[in-house]
Amino acid sequence: MKITEKLFGTPKKTAISIICIAALLILIGGGTVFAVNIIARNTSIGEKKAQYLAFEDAGVESVSAEAVHTQFDFEHGTFVYEIEFVADGTAYEYDIKASDGTIIKKETEIVSLAQKHGEDNNKGTVSTGKAEQNAKPQTNEQSPKDNDVQISLDAAKNMALSDAGVSSSEITYTKETLDYEDGIAVYDIEFNTAEYEYEYEINAVTGEIHSKDTEARKAMPDSL
Repeated sequence: MKITEKLFGTPKKTAISIICIAALLILIGGGTVFAVNIIARNTSIGEKKAQYLAFEDAGVESVSAEAVHTQFDFEHGTFVYEIEFVADGTAYEYDIKASDGTIIKKETEIVSLAQKHGEDNNKGTVSTGKAEQNAKPQTNEQSPKDNDVQISLDAAKNMALSDAGVSSSEITYTKETLDYEDGIAVYDIEFNTAEYEYEYEINAVTGEIHSKDTEARKAMPDSL
């Protein structure tokens, strides 16, 4: 009773006590998050192993990878290693589950030589053109013309399925459109399997895959 009176006996004491209790709870909560992060990192596959798995999946030798960036983070309801690198004119981005090395998400994008070597002369830093990737293309109200297109939509869809290693019976299409991107006619093709979501941009003239994105549809939280 005396302790309660000391802490909450007056409006001023009550306000001060509430602030102190809130600060203590924040401190405890922050410490808990930090402890969980440390435990997850210490029981993970490790940064080097995660990089090896990303390079192996991409078919890239580690010595050929440039601008390699690795970050330990919490994404998709689980702890992951976020790995980015550039090799042979392609930018790669992977999210790899820290506990067992499962590839949760991967993205690839063709980068120009100017992007790859960095035109900004920023101390040799490699530019992956990531800012441009998220920017909306300026279409200037253009739409693809028939004489621009050499690859049919069905052919482009088959290319995407072949690259993803899935069959038409396993997937459901969610998008299949023809559009201009940076002045080039491309097919935007998206489809899902029971486990993954796929996004492809395919050149409608050459059939070249400009970019592709694979992401797990569901990821269970790690049990610590």
